[in-house]
Amino acid sequence: MPHSGNQVNLNYLKMLDMAVTSIPEVSSVVGKAGRVESTLDPAPMSMFENIIHYKSEYKTDQNGRKITFSVDKNGEFIKNKNGALIPDEEGKYFRQWRPHIKNPDDIWKEIVKVSQFPGLTSPPKLQPIETRLIMLQTGMRAPMGIKIQGDDLKVIEAFGLALENHLKNVEEIETASIFSDRIVGKPYLLIDIHRHKIARYGLSIAQVQKQIQTLIGGMPLTTLIHKRERYKVRVRYPRELRNKAAYHILLVNYTFEGTRFDEILQLQKQLLDLKLKRITSKIQTHIAKAGIEKLIDY
Repeated sequence: MPHSGNQVNLNYLKMLDMAVTSIPEVSSVVGKAGRVESTLDPAPMSMFENIIHYKSEYKTDQNGRKITFSVDKNGEFIKNKNGALIPDEEGKYFRQWRPHIKNPDDIWKEIVKVSQFPGLTSPPKLQPIETRLIMLQTGMRAPMGIKIQGDDLKVIEAFGLALENHLKNVEEIETASIFSDRIVGKPYLLIDIHRHKIARYGLSIAQVQKQIQTLIGGMPLTTLIHKRERYKVRVRYPRELRNKAAYHILLVNYTFEGTRFDEILQLQKQLLDLKLKRITSKIQTHIAKAGIEKLIDY
């Protein structure tokens, strides 16, 4: 899900989990977004990972052995009062997959069908560690792709879109798996501090920056230790206040003790300039090619 906020990504992740769970052959789905604190995990927040467990083709016991159940004269399975199947050594195996599902690849095709959401690329069938290795090797979220470089963002984006349309006409390539990253840049909140104006109130650049950092990102007060794990205890404003730009940059309250809240906001407008600007960190785009098991051999 490129260039979207965390809340939108989480909503999409929930919808993906629900859509895949609706498939009868799927037993459980766990979705994940983001990455761990490791240099070996390059996954951005816009990359989703869903760990999917299939049901076995036939009902099995705890050891994975198939179980037979009682059937009537017509070959139909007999159930008890609670609606459960009755085990019987002379019975038949109970198949959990639908008639048109012949193998795991058919289940994967069902997953691809239900996971078609606007803005999402076709899901590649990869294991978590395998995905990380591919990303580290190729520099993109796909085992195969085309990297475009240049000096003009508009030209790069136009060429990427044209190449995307061209590749979709190739019969050997799955159309849903071709997607050109849109170069729109990430939105940043730029804060311009008026040095001379804040000096009139006895404030330095460092004081204002520290307050901004505390209000938006929070301040670590202590660290909880659990065996080898470390968890920082961070204090900051609640989400409903952090999401409003007007509340982001409240100046140091103790400096303006006794000043009304609306007066502090007026001072903020005089001492700080807030701007939202889109900034692109890299002048390049990737055309990610996912689900290419038809083209190359893993």
